[in-house]
Amino acid sequence: MTDACLGKSVGEALRAAGWVVEWHLDHFPEGTEDVAWLPVAGERGWVVLTKDKAIRRKPAEREKVIAYGVRMFTLPSGSMNGEEMAQTFLDSGRDIGRTLHRHPWPFVAQVSRQGVTVLLEEPPSEPPGEGAESDDE
Repeated sequence: MTDACLGKSVGEALRAAGWVVEWHLDHFPEGTEDVAWLPVAGERGWVVLTKDKAIRRKPAEREKVIAYGVRMFTLPSGSMNGEEMAQTFLDSGRDIGRTLHRHPWPFVAQVSRQGVTVLLEEPPSEPPGEGAESDDE
């Protein structure tokens, strides 16, 4: 899902390159607060693309990312134009795919020309099925 702050041109460029894209404003009214749409994105399993780096630092937004299993990629600079933003995501497509494969739990990662860096993640405290005691013992 492309966040509204990216503008429609970024989503269109990603779609033109073959990416499956949900555009924020197709699902939420303009001005919808992050705390309202983040749970929906997580519940629907959408990977979020944004340039809003502050989401990971705001306590309420951070809580929603973790609680709803959101996997988010953000750009390092909000001053890029639409073409630059789309190209940065496209150039990092392989790294984005690897990050999604390696991190099935909630995270916020930064996408730049240098690659993808995970900035916030909330892995499970222990993998499912491991270390859990059974009532049968």
